[in-house]
Amino acid sequence: MRGVPGGGKSYTAETLVPAENIFSADHFFGKDPEEYKAAWCVEKLGAAHNQCKKNVRMAMQRRLTPIAVDNTNVIVRDLFPYVEMALQYDYREELKEPTSPWWVEDIAPYLGDKVRYKKELDDAAQILFEKNRHGVPLPTIRNMLERWHTNVSAEDMLKHILRRK
Repeated sequence: MRGVPGGGKSYTAETLVPAENIFSADHFFGKDPEEYKAAWCVEKLGAAHNQCKKNVRMAMQRRLTPIAVDNTNVIVRDLFPYVEMALQYDYREELKEPTSPWWVEDIAPYLGDKVRYKKELDDAAQILFEKNRHGVPLPTIRNMLERWHTNVSAEDMLKHILRRK
């Protein structure tokens, strides 16, 4: 999964795989929104992502299937560790984005030309800010939209990783 907070990423993941098969850096900070907000701090973000990667690796070693990684994965390199693990443990990877109407209709179409659609993306950031469960600040959401890599496919990432080896 990849998506900006408030885009419907977690909801989409929950429609694809059982809840116990969803792995997220967010889980490091707690399962419910209040616990998450109380525990979250930027200094622990690296540890949260490392724990998520460790949990995904252990799930793949146990051959748990299907699994979903529910992180923002804003830029391509965020996805590489999971694609490499899928390759190592012979998993078929699929890259999914939220299916919510606001993501599909009101946000995703504008991400390909961020300069031209600056106003629309500023409006989108406000929508995402109001919808996100974890209290992610509006400037952070704006930054994620600005950094968002478009046209990312699992196939392209796999080719890139295989070329590096």
